[in-house]
Amino acid sequence: MNLAFLACVEAGNLENQAGLLVRSIRKYAGDLRDAPVHLFRPRPGQPLREETIALCAALAVELHEEPLNLEYGYYPISNKIFCGAWAEANLTENILVFADSDTVFLNPPEKLLLEEKFLAAVRPVNRKNRGSAGPGDPRDPYWEALYRLCGVHQRPYVETVVDRAPVRGYWNAGLVAVRRSAGLFGQWLEDFRTLMRAAHFPPPRKVLNNMDQLSLAATLARMSDALAPLDFRYNYPLPLRADLPAGPREARLEELVHAHYYRWFNTPGFLESLQPPLDPAGEAFVWLRSFLPFKPTLDPSDDHRKSPLLPEGLEKTE
Repeated sequence: MNLAFLACVEAGNLENQAGLLVRSIRKYAGDLRDAPVHLFRPRPGQPLREETIALCAALAVELHEEPLNLEYGYYPISNKIFCGAWAEANLTENILVFADSDTVFLNPPEKLLLEEKFLAAVRPVNRKNRGSAGPGDPRDPYWEALYRLCGVHQRPYVETVVDRAPVRGYWNAGLVAVRRSAGLFGQWLEDFRTLMRAAHFPPPRKVLNNMDQLSLAATLARMSDALAPLDFRYNYPLPLRADLPAGPREARLEELVHAHYYRWFNTPGFLESLQPPLDPAGEAFVWLRSFLPFKPTLDPSDDHRKSPLLPEGLEKTE
C-alpha cells in the first residue's frame, strides 16, 4: 500500500465536507483505510474550528496550512492544483489521489491502485457543457487554442457520463489518481498557469468556469493512452442520478465506490429525494444520514455554486 489521499479544507462548510470525506476513507476504503491522508488549507483565511483540528488528530490526518495558493487566491477551485503539485514534490507515496471535499468513499477504491501500465485514473465529465465534439462544434476553436497554448499535439476523445456524448478529452477533476513519478500534478499546475496568464477563459468571459478541468484536459491529453478510465461507480454524480443511463441510474448506494454530492448534503432530505429511490435501510445510507444535513442548511432552489467573477483587468478582450 503506497498511496496517499489529498483533499482541501477551509473554515466553514468545507470543514463539514472534508470531515465526512476523511471519515469515509477510514471506514470504507478497505485495505486503504489506513493510508496517509493529507488535508490542505492553502489560502490565508479564518482558522479552522477546534473540532476539525481534533478530528484530524483522531483520524491520523496530516493538516497542512502553508499558503500554497497566493497566486490565484480569488479562485478557490484552483486550490486543488497547488496542493497536488506540492504533494507530488514533497511526499513519497507512489500514487497520489486527490478527492474533492464534497465527495465520499463507500467501498474500497481498488482501481486507484494503478496498474503498472497506467499513469493516472479519472473519469470523463458528466455532460458536454464547455466541451467540444470536434471540428464544426462552436466551442472547438476554444479547445484548439487551449491545445496550442499548452503545446499539446494529441487530440483524444471520451464519452460523457450522463448524456453519452463524444467530446474531446474532458475529465472530471473531482477524483484524480496519478503516479507521482509521472509529474502530472506539476504539469497540471503549469497548464493551469498557462491558460490563466493567457486569459483563455470560456464564455461568459466575466466568470471563471471550469479552469481546473480545462487545464486538466490539456495535461491528460498528452498521456491519454496511459490513462485508466474509471467506471460509473467512481465519482458518481448523486444529484444527476435520475439523468444517468440505465444501470448506473439504479445503482444502490452500497455498490458505489466514490460518490460526489456537489454540496447538496446541506439540503435537508437530499438522500431521500433522489430518484430512483435509494434504499433507506442500506448500511451506507444510514451511515451518511447520521451526519446530515450539514449546517447551515440550504434550500435546493438556491444557487450555491456560483462561479467567481474575474478580477478587474483579467478579462480577455478579443
